[in-house]
Amino acid sequence: MYSPIPILIEPAQDDTITTFQPDFVWNSNSADCEVIVWDTMPMPNRLGAHIVWRHATDSGDDTTLSLVGDTTQLEHGKLYYWAVIGYEDPPYGASAMEWSWFTVDTSLIGITENDVALVEYQNIELLQNIPNPFTKNTEIAYHVQRRVPSVELKMYDATGRLIRQWDDKTIRLSDHVIWDGIDMNGKNVPAGIYFYTLEIPDYSQVKKLTLLR
Repeated sequence: MYSPIPILIEPAQDDTITTFQPDFVWNSNSADCEVIVWDTMPMPNRLGAHIVWRHATDSGDDTTLSLVGDTTQLEHGKLYYWAVIGYEDPPYGASAMEWSWFTVDTSLIGITENDVALVEYQNIELLQNIPNPFTKNTEIAYHVQRRVPSVELKMYDATGRLIRQWDDKTIRLSDHVIWDGIDMNGKNVPAGIYFYTLEIPDYSQVKKLTLLR
């Protein structure tokens, strides 16, 4: 029997939070759950993932775990990923995982949502690709301020493997790039979900796209 996939509630996908010790809220019917927070793109069970915090707990509806009072603190300006793994009959039962991502920005404390959008735009802004889903080509648009020292656009598959990237020089030639579903080796990638990130020193934004074949 497989464990039901957890539903992640908070932090929401691509959310910006204003605390070093957030609450993690999810819904799961699994017997037990484990919450994992990491700050590198590979999945937490893959080599190269840097685990920041993990905690096992009995599960239930709208379960909440908090970093408040814990010795672990997240860092300002960083992009983090978090996942909940649900287990049936632990520790050897089947498992199911759902994951998401968020950014910590404590400089946003006390300002409005409109102010948040303005602060992000002053540095970089990554837009949703068009069209999405796509079959042949898709446009990825962005805004990058001239004062930003360096910027990169990277494409990852659903396992966190880097498959394509565009360097600073290429990014600054235009306000968008066209991706044709081809990786760094010139090969067509399979249909599926992919993640692309716009990265500057100490900050990044991420979006999700779907390729159909």
